[in-house]
Amino acid sequence: MKGLIASSVVALMTAGVVAPAVGEPEQKTELVRLDGQKVDAVILRHAFGHVWVVDNQNLLWRDESRDDYLVTLKSECEQLELRRPFDFYPGSPWRLQSNRSYEVRPQAGPVCDVTRIAHIDDERATALRESALRRAWR
Repeated sequence: MKGLIASSVVALMTAGVVAPAVGEPEQKTELVRLDGQKVDAVILRHAFGHVWVVDNQNLLWRDESRDDYLVTLKSECEQLELRRPFDFYPGSPWRLQSNRSYEVRPQAGPVCDVTRIAHIDDERATALRESALRRAWR
């Protein structure tokens, strides 16, 4: 009987340690607030409206309220080099969540997975925008 009770206690203790890790949603996209803190969700005031390609792995997205976000892709996206039109998916997100997958979807070619979305300040956004505007295209 003591063996049965001991094994039951061990099983309950193991379940208590493992259960919280299993129940937590998997982080698919790193979200960073303006102050640099990582968060689980970001509520946008307005939808994304303008975009600049900084390089094959980074995009500068501006929402309609003039807040800027640096979107970093998991790997280089060749379609960006070719200046093909693309969309952010899911389109018009009002609430970004770290447990969701986001993509840049060129009209031709494979999709490009987003790994990080960071709200950035005006000074950094201006420098990235100017760099994107001076960028030499293929």
